[in-house]
Amino acid sequence: MNRQSSLVVSVMVCVRALVTVIGLLTVLVQPHRATAQPVYFEDHFEGNALKPHWILPPPEHWTYEVSDSKLNVSELKWPKVNNAPNYVRLQGKFDTPIVGDFAAEVLVSFDLTKTADGLRNFGFGLSDQPPGVPTTLGAGITLSDAGSNDEIAVFGSVNAKGVQTTQFKNTQQQLLLGMIREGTEYTFTLDNKVIGKLEGQAVTMQSFGFLFSVDYTPGVFMPMRVDRVTIIPAPSIAFAVVVAVGCCGLLPRRRRI
Repeated sequence: MNRQSSLVVSVMVCVRALVTVIGLLTVLVQPHRATAQPVYFEDHFEGNALKPHWILPPPEHWTYEVSDSKLNVSELKWPKVNNAPNYVRLQGKFDTPIVGDFAAEVLVSFDLTKTADGLRNFGFGLSDQPPGVPTTLGAGITLSDAGSNDEIAVFGSVNAKGVQTTQFKNTQQQLLLGMIREGTEYTFTLDNKVIGKLEGQAVTMQSFGFLFSVDYTPGVFMPMRVDRVTIIPAPSIAFAVVVAVGCCGLLPRRRRI
């Protein structure tokens, strides 16, 4: 093979490697599209009942239904104490605990056609403890709506540290909350935009869950909806980048005369 043909082949190899890197980057930025990947957990709330992997709170504590591929929570009834929020926790346990990196996201919405003086919160988190055991080390992201305000607040937290942002809301707000762990770094996203990063620990995650809460105040407009939740291994792009750069290094160097 002459020098010109060798150069053409090497360039083609390099281009293909770079295309592979771009594909992996797309998977990392949009983990919910990585349908071919193994998953730690996912639920699209199909059918008319919650799946067995959920540990349900007592039925008298809340009113909910599964319909239109959503978990619809319409009322929180416990503990009904003045000046304290009503809340429920919906928890689940991983079949295989998460040891390495992960990418998690949940699509959630509030019905904002009416305002309220109270505060509504939705939280999604992962814990190093089994369901029902207080978290020692964990990470989560929370959506908070004070009905009389024009903005929704989003908080990301790892243990005692936190980051936050706000976003203007409309009458049918739908928000995509994301959390990615790479090594000991946690990245929090809102609608695929980074809102902050926190340094934490790469602890083994054993369980996950939702927290719904609302101020126990007459007239609070409650409804919250969860469309889906997905937790997958976070793909590492370092190896792919090394491969691509290495392939580009195969290009023949021009000899000096």
